[in-house]
Amino acid sequence: MAKKDFKQSDKKLEKDLEKDTPIPVRLKYLRGELSQRKLGIAALNFEPLSAGSRMSQYENGVYVPGFHLVKGLAKYFGYPPSFFYEPDDTLAKLLEVAKDLKKPQLDAFIELMQFAKEKDFSKNTIRSFTEEKTRPSVPSVKKPKN
Repeated sequence: MAKKDFKQSDKKLEKDLEKDTPIPVRLKYLRGELSQRKLGIAALNFEPLSAGSRMSQYENGVYVPGFHLVKGLAKYFGYPPSFFYEPDDTLAKLLEVAKDLKKPQLDAFIELMQFAKEKDFSKNTIRSFTEEKTRPSVPSVKKPKN
């Protein structure tokens, strides 16, 4: 009898976790103007008749897509699967930025983040640093020879 209670509480925990998934928010964000039907067909090879309703159920949190479907969506959009599961919007943004970096850029980016953490950089410190590096230089004015 105790085993049955454990399984029931296990199912309840699973349902509670499914309610808190960030997948619907991430999916809506990436889908943008693309129809749910077209996305389901193109990314997940769903049947045309059910593609729209299935994607709608994932976006509305009725069902949580399995990992194999999330991997298909991630591949279609060019994002890591972890983007769909990350509950923190700031870390999700970090994944979004890092996804386009090549290995040397990613290594440098990680090194910069570690440096910023050690030095306790604030957003303003980093902003002033990047503004200095991106400001266009003032062109020198050549004086006419007399």
